[in-house]
Amino acid sequence: MNFTEFYRNESCGKCIPCRLGSQKLVQIGRDLLDRRDAGAPLTGPARGRTREGREEITRALQLTSICGWATSPRSRSRPALAYFADQLKKKPGT
Repeated sequence: MNFTEFYRNESCGKCIPCRLGSQKLVQIGRDLLDRRDAGAPLTGPARGRTREGREEITRALQLTSICGWATSPRSRSRPALAYFADQLKKKPGT
């Protein structure tokens, strides 16, 4: 979550896809954390829509942004999701 906020905050804001897409990625991350903290399952249809939305946004950023900055959040989130999925599903301190 911190890295998506970092990339959103550090975006120059010149290109609309990066400016809006990075904010949407932060919202998706917050929604997932809120669901986790509320004890809602991170599997099922809602998770699929969120994941598809994240992939769609990152693909649009890759294709339409004017610099390489917009592809950075995706390159950082994939390893975290791949290697630390179990830890990301747990509430902090549990």
